[in-house]
Formats: sequence, structure tokens, C-alpha cells
Amino acid sequence: MRPRATTSTSPRRRRAPLLAVAAATALLVGIVPPGQAASPSPSASEPSPLGEVAVRLTSQLPLVPAPGETLRISGYVENTTAASVTDVSVRLRLSPTPVRSRSEIDQILAGEAGRTGISVNSTLTALASELAPGVRTEFSLSVPLDDLGLSPVTPSVLVVGVESIADVPDDGSGTRQTGFTRTGVSPRATK
Repeated sequence: MRPRATTSTSPRRRRAPLLAVAAATALLVGIVPPGQAASPSPSASEPSPLGEVAVRLTSQLPLVPAPGETLRISGYVENTTAASVTDVSVRLRLSPTPVRSRSEIDQILAGEAGRTGISVNSTLTALASELAPGVRTEFSLSVPLDDLGLSPVTPSVLVVGVESIADVPDDGSGTRQTGFTRTGVSPRATK
């Protein structure tokens, strides 16, 4: 008896495009691995390139979310200034423009390609009424993928940002963006 020929795609072949999208997302994800020491805070005279209230990501799940799933991003914010900041909160921002090439990834991560995105106001989360210098506080943001209005058909890598918002004393600007970091999300396309 001869083995029957099948026309179905093997599980390995079905996973190949998914793995490629996950790999591209991994290049964008700036997550601090558990147990890895964060870089030391700059001195009061040396401002942090990450902002007055620096944002660090510690997890993002799932890396390749499917329609109906919830995107969860966790991390912490740290006051890198020499004074307390007030009214500290965080929220997600989504750039609707897909990443077009691998070479664009470095520009995005360096903040040279724009990609600050549109505020996802449903994720605005208050963290602390006051945050002293050098102090950090953790956050966890989540949003159903379906609420982001992404294409369920076209696979892509999109830039997601997390911004910190706070009132920095004596700058006269009120509550404003005080830190920002980017990561990527690759929504799984449906057939």
C-alpha cells in the first residue's frame, strides 16, 4: 500500500510566514530581559536621552497577536530628573504606517523616522501623583487588538509606542509627554 498524497500544507510551511513576521517584530521590540540591569540613570546635569520620565519595556505579549486577542505591554517609568514630577501616567501610541524595510528599523529605533503614532486614549493609565528623582514605578497596558482598527488581511509590522506623561516642575508646560519608547507588533493576518 502506497502512502496517500495530500494537498494540505504542512504545519511547518504554515508557520514559516508567522515566524518571519515574529522575527521582524523581535528586531523592533526593545524589551529589557528579566534580571538584566537597566543602564544607570544619568546625573542631574546630564539629561536622559529617554526623556525626563524614561519608559522601559519588560514584556509584550503576544508578539504576534491574532484578531480577538489582547495586546499586553508592561514595563516601568523612571524619573531621571533632579526634581519630583507630578501627575505621572502612560499610554500607548500606534503608528498606522507599516514598517517598509529592514533598513527602516534602525531609523525607527533611533527616533529618526517619525513614527510617534496616534494616541490610544483607552489605554491612558495614571501611575503616580508624584514621582521622586530616581524612583521608578511599573505599568501594564492592554488593549484588544480589534480595538486598534488594524487590517485583518495584510500581514505587517507596525510601530507601537509607549509614552510617559507628567508635569515637570518649573518648566511652565503643564502635563506633557516626558518620555517615549517604541516597540513593534505584527498582527497575525487572517485568510
